[in-house]
Amino acid sequence: QKRKTDFILLFIMKRAMRMKKHFGIVRQALILYVLILIGTGCKTTSVLYGVNINGMVYDFDNRPVAGYHLKLNNDLEVVTDITGRFTFEKVKLGEYLLTGENNRYEPYEGKVIIYSQDQVIYLRIPSFLQLINLTDKALEENNLQEAEGFLKRASAMNSEDIDVMIYEAVLAYRYYNIEQAMRKIEQIKTNGYRSEWLDTFYDELQKIRLDAQLKDKQ
Repeated sequence: QKRKTDFILLFIMKRAMRMKKHFGIVRQALILYVLILIGTGCKTTSVLYGVNINGMVYDFDNRPVAGYHLKLNNDLEVVTDITGRFTFEKVKLGEYLLTGENNRYEPYEGKVIIYSQDQVIYLRIPSFLQLINLTDKALEENNLQEAEGFLKRASAMNSEDIDVMIYEAVLAYRYYNIEQAMRKIEQIKTNGYRSEWLDTFYDELQKIRLDAQLKDKQ
């Protein structure tokens, strides 16, 4: 009888230990679940309601750009304030197309991934004048490819601007494309721009073309 009682007690103890172990596993799982809920609470809220995304636009001289119009997927729209700052409100997490424009600054287009409410977007946008100045500097340093790159960006903003057309003529001359340089100057004059320097430049191009023609005949 005693052996039978001992066997029953042992069975009960083992059963209790298994239940305790099982309870411990369940308890740990519940604790982990609660921690996950706490840790992802902000993310869940972000997914459901969206987040506010802050950012700043500044130019190539690190000065704030005010009045720059920005859009996310051509839907949400903001304008930078006097400090170049902006805020998109209630943006859901995900990938967006960010575009921007201002008459005095280069347009912007690029993809942006919104992943956190602490995220800050920084954009560095050159002004039209900065692109012209960079073109001039590259020409002074005889870096023709870099000058051409900056000039194309400026031309995309305003191809009829006198400075753009003059630098296109100068760049064509530096590439020794005399005919193209002369056509560009003729176009500038047709648009009503006159200057002694431009006339002198055109005369010099005519001499270079004439010399080249004489050499071809020899």
